[in-house]
Amino acid sequence: MKKIYVIGGANIDIFALSKKEIVLRDSNPARIELSFGGVARNIAENLCHLEERPVFVSAFANDAFGKVLFEDCQRLGMDLKYSEVIEGASSSMYLANLNYDRDMYLAMNDMSIVSAIDKSTIDKLNAVINDDDYVIADTNLDQDVYEYLFKTLKGNKITDAISTAKAPKILRVLDNISILKMNKLEAESICGMELDSQIKFVSLLKMLNQKGVQEVLVTDKDGLYIGITGKVYHYRHDAYNRNVANVTGAGDCLLAAYSYSRFHNASIESAAVMGLVSAVLTVASPKSVAGIRKSDIREALANIGITGGIIYEYQN
Repeated sequence: MKKIYVIGGANIDIFALSKKEIVLRDSNPARIELSFGGVARNIAENLCHLEERPVFVSAFANDAFGKVLFEDCQRLGMDLKYSEVIEGASSSMYLANLNYDRDMYLAMNDMSIVSAIDKSTIDKLNAVINDDDYVIADTNLDQDVYEYLFKTLKGNKITDAISTAKAPKILRVLDNISILKMNKLEAESICGMELDSQIKFVSLLKMLNQKGVQEVLVTDKDGLYIGITGKVYHYRHDAYNRNVANVTGAGDCLLAAYSYSRFHNASIESAAVMGLVSAVLTVASPKSVAGIRKSDIREALANIGITGGIIYEYQN
């Protein structure tokens, strides 16, 4: 039976929302929230809510935070047999300070434990991953490990660029990527131009397909561009002006839902619709992972209008 493997970071996320304008070098009244995060972990959790049981490969500390993080992943239904618990390490943590208007003021992260996912981890996976499996990796992995994964492992390999700082990691493995997901800023950072027109989106997707990426997903504020060899699709939703509770995690949910659909042989259109609706539902939730189920997506389709299709075709 084919499986989905998700490889990358698992974090403790701490968000501090100031109740007033932040005053530096002083104690500021705030609402402080702790949750579980990390791009790869979020993708794995979203897959669990879609009734998939992904194999999650990560590194956990043996401290108090690491133990509850590991136990929560188990509770959700992730298979952790290839994850490692690292003695003496500190848990991967992300700390964000938000101003009273919810704008990011300062964020810091310590993800050094992710370096424990190394080439020996990939070698262990190489013995069990088959050609029809899906392998989703985030760019938090060390560069050499990231490249080794994409050039060594079998299966359909999928990646999320994560940020403009980490997106360049994809450039040395383009011909090994089955599905690549980026947002507009990340895409602009790797192509060196502003994507301010549909023609430029088409040009970027065509170029990445010709360099070997089988399916390229680029999100903008109200939709999703998809490039496959010979075709470019654009799908839009009509929910951009709805209440936005939290934009964090929407891209993780979109990639999880899209990958889940393609894993189960859905068409590009069906996968795009499932991904976009999942992202819209996530944005409306205060949580980075909103626990979206297939029944939630079906119900939301009646209220979220998705339009689009092929906008450009070319001979390869």
